[in-house]
Amino acid sequence: MGSSWARVDSGNYPEAMVWSTPKSVYAMYGWACSGCTFGDFESAPAPGTTWSLGQLPHGLGIGPNSIVVTSDGTHSIFVGAMWAAGIWMYVEP
Repeated sequence: MGSSWARVDSGNYPEAMVWSTPKSVYAMYGWACSGCTFGDFESAPAPGTTWSLGQLPHGLGIGPNSIVVTSDGTHSIFVGAMWAAGIWMYVEP
């Protein structure tokens, strides 16, 4: 068991939280640091082998403590408690 692990990200950005939908895999760095800006955000089409750096909205400069993924029946929706940045929601196109 475990012999099939392989690094799939670029190694250029740190990640602390990874989540997915049927369409994509997402990764973002975040930790308990008030006033810090560590908002590296990456995504890849499922299964997560071709990563690209994403853009975050102004005000979201630090990543998640936790993320939940749900659906409205059409779109995947993320709701994240971001360290020192509040609760944010994203609707996957």
